[in-house]
Amino acid sequence: DSFLNGSLSVTATVGNDSVAFAIATTTPDISSAITLNGQVIARRDSLFLTILPSQFYMNDVKWNIAGGSKIEYSDKYLNVQGVSLSSGLQKISASSELQNNDKSLVITTENLDIGQLGSWAGLAAYQPDGRINGTIRIDKIFKELYIAANIKATGVLLGTDTIGTVNIIGSYDGTKKLASLDPQTGIY
Repeated sequence: DSFLNGSLSVTATVGNDSVAFAIATTTPDISSAITLNGQVIARRDSLFLTILPSQFYMNDVKWNIAGGSKIEYSDKYLNVQGVSLSSGLQKISASSELQNNDKSLVITTENLDIGQLGSWAGLAAYQPDGRINGTIRIDKIFKELYIAANIKATGVLLGTDTIGTVNIIGSYDGTKKLASLDPQTGIY
């Protein structure tokens, strides 16, 4: 029930177990353009992805992906280094850390605009506003998944109604299928 009007360009150079790629879309409305550049190398059972400087638009807002981001994947192993997306003051970063002899994926957000996220999530009618900062840690991704989050939204508004500060501190234990919220979770 929708009409796609635009073009897709994919350029790839393949050789010696590697693929260098450039993927770009163009549309009459720039709000959905994407440019993704990088290289994938295959070695035995592992894939090594390096992302070169790239960009995309989400709700008419340009997001940049920093060059040099590296992702390594093999069976039950994920290593992420230097993945960084930014748009003005907004920033999302992801990296792996060694935690108890196991890799953890840590995602950090800085100054995310609730209004932009609300538009993307279909909540624009509520006119959300405010900023989100926080950290999400994902442990044991491939076995006994455990997720811990510490997220704070400040200056939260819904239209002209002031909500204030929203804290979400909690965890999810995949083996027990149990979500827990810390007593500090709430609206202030």
